[in-house]
Amino acid sequence: MTTGNLQLRSVSQLMTESFFIPAYQRGYRWTSQQVTDLLNDVAAFTERPRPVQGEFYCLQPVVVTQFNGHWELIDGQQRLTTIFLILSYFNNRLVAEERKDLFALHYETRENSASYLRSLDEKLHEDNIDFFHIWQSYQAIREWFKPRSNRLNYIEAAILNEVKVIWYEVDQAVEPIDVFTRLNSGKIPLTNAELVKGLFLRSGNFDAEGPRAKQLQQLRIAQDWDEIERRLQEETFWYFLANRQQEANRIDLVLTLRAEELQQVGSRWDANSLFLAFNGHLATRQDAVTSEWDTVKRIFLQLDEWFRDRFLYHVVGFLLSQEVKVGQIREFARNAASKTAFRAALKGEVFKLVFSAPRNTADEIGLAQFIEGQVAQLDYESHRVSIRRLLLLFNIASLLELGDSGPWFPFDHFKKDQWDLEHIRSVKS
Repeated sequence: MTTGNLQLRSVSQLMTESFFIPAYQRGYRWTSQQVTDLLNDVAAFTERPRPVQGEFYCLQPVVVTQFNGHWELIDGQQRLTTIFLILSYFNNRLVAEERKDLFALHYETRENSASYLRSLDEKLHEDNIDFFHIWQSYQAIREWFKPRSNRLNYIEAAILNEVKVIWYEVDQAVEPIDVFTRLNSGKIPLTNAELVKGLFLRSGNFDAEGPRAKQLQQLRIAQDWDEIERRLQEETFWYFLANRQQEANRIDLVLTLRAEELQQVGSRWDANSLFLAFNGHLATRQDAVTSEWDTVKRIFLQLDEWFRDRFLYHVVGFLLSQEVKVGQIREFARNAASKTAFRAALKGEVFKLVFSAPRNTADEIGLAQFIEGQVAQLDYESHRVSIRRLLLLFNIASLLELGDSGPWFPFDHFKKDQWDLEHIRSVKS
């Protein structure tokens, strides 16, 4: 999807908007539990022990496109309707002149739903299925607030100012139904990768460069992005780096490494954290989008270099297969004074991982005796993980001994297929 606008917007910034819900959208179907979960999350956010100024609670994306003076709501109807119901609860406790004007929801085929949202008449809640779900959610909101009346004003302020949506505006040239179908096919949400791509490609990043230069910069980043994703779709490359299957948006792996460098991915990781890391960084440095993309690209090229080098492919691949993080390997590379030092650090890490001890290269005889003693202690019944790890290392070391003419270890088959140790066990112990 191309985008003309991608930003974070607080609930209070949505209050003057008007949303059009087209016929291809289903009716409101959130359950009482989903509404309660949202309120619990917001309440937990307001009660965090060490609040930091500028923090906010982020909702999933709201995808819109301009339509006849309204925003056509492609994705996010359920979330926005729930927010509307929560705000209606706040309003209904006040006299008419003190109530806030709320954003408008219009329906192409369910006009009565809009009027019911405004009235919330209990007598009509069984007239149709939309009214029923709207009323059930509104009741859940009322019940949730009953024991929290002393915190109501505080929670209301948080919802208005500290709850934000990822506002994703699709170009008018794009067919909304196609976007809706892709987003809702198999319940596939708008992914982190697509949101971050939108940040890099949004038009405002390149306004100072002129129309032609802007187009070229956007095209370059888009082509680089597609090339990185295409490369990561190669099974041998992907399973060298990763231990799990991921059908699409494998570029997330590279983006996460950069987000970790920005130190904006904390211990509280959720579905929006990757987008928020880049958004926070680029919001203050929009003139540096091109250089930031070059940084992401350099991370990918470093991974690609490891993959193409026979020694690094096998040693790094072994470590990654044993749940060592890619970021840790990159840290070894940053701290090493030379490529030779980097390779030595990797060998030391392999030894420590397999034998739970540092490698003493000064005493080769003592080292050999130590290894022999460690291996002799391994027992099939008690040390399956250690044996499996040692056999994998033996396979990799044997291939490295063959030199450049030898085959390369197939990490993709090793990780995708099922392997066991039964064949090494003798009939008699």
